[in-house]
Amino acid sequence: MGLLKRFGIFDKMTPKFKPTTTGDDVSKAVAAGEAELGVLPLSEILPVPGVELAGTFPKEVQDYSVMVGAASASSSQSPAVKALMEFLTSRGINSVIEKKGMERSK
Repeated sequence: MGLLKRFGIFDKMTPKFKPTTTGDDVSKAVAAGEAELGVLPLSEILPVPGVELAGTFPKEVQDYSVMVGAASASSSQSPAVKALMEFLTSRGINSVIEKKGMERSK
């Protein structure tokens, strides 16, 4: 919505909106042909059968979500959580991150 406002087309596009509750609802509406366009994070579009990626927005207008991980201070699994986080943040999985439609923060 914010992007449409920045582009100055919010009022023209609003009558064409089909409100949904979740990203899954957006995907299902597009896949079923109930909506012609859905806007979701790339990582939520790529795995959806029946949906074709039309493209990504330019970096200048992207909004990003920062993903973090944590373990309970009382967890007996803290070493395993730390090892998992080290793996997920290692450079060795960049190709998997990109294949899933995500980007590593700079």
